[in-house]
Amino acid sequence: LIPVFVALFSLGAFAQQGEGPLDPAPPRGISVDEAIHRFAAKEKEFKDARENYTYRQTVKIETLDGNTVDGEYEQIQDVTFDDKNRRIENVVFAPQPTLQRIIMTKEDIDDIRNRLPFVLTSDEIPQYQINYVGQQNEDELHCYVFDIAPKTIDKNQRYFQGRIWVDDHDFQIVKTSGMTVPQIRPKKGQENLFPKFTTWREQVDGRYWFPTYTRADD
Repeated sequence: LIPVFVALFSLGAFAQQGEGPLDPAPPRGISVDEAIHRFAAKEKEFKDARENYTYRQTVKIETLDGNTVDGEYEQIQDVTFDDKNRRIENVVFAPQPTLQRIIMTKEDIDDIRNRLPFVLTSDEIPQYQINYVGQQNEDELHCYVFDIAPKTIDKNQRYFQGRIWVDDHDFQIVKTSGMTVPQIRPKKGQENLFPKFTTWREQVDGRYWFPTYTRADD
């Protein structure tokens, strides 16, 4: 196993982890199915809104030899719009990678863009098995907690598998913890494995909870 540290920053500072005890009690004043429907609809609204925001994203990946960093991949890019309102991703800093024993694959790049800042909308709900596990405080937020996993894994498709925390007031995901699947272990050739990660969100515009910090140490 190769220890790898991955950090993905965008928009602002990250929320500190502060989980309270998990209470298996059912949601208050709403059924589990209604809670899922509400947060999935709100997530779809958020996903569309996020496409209209500009931000700076920093990705840093480190390989470790014991506790010593012996390799690094870093990229900083600005996501903006041109005068015709077309989305532009402009890389502003990308030194030559020095990663040891691993390489960045197209799946890694796609995961950083699309699955580490995980969004689960009503369009994606049919793809997942969603199990309610209880209520829990995340910092000052009271959340409903769900475990999710793909029902099936189609060829050349990637999915999130893990746990999400949904704020019981705004019905948006405020934290995600898990991994992308499948892990790729061919009978011959190089393995393509993916770390467990946690993504925190922040309400930066007074309305939507944006993914602002992801960390993996695996």
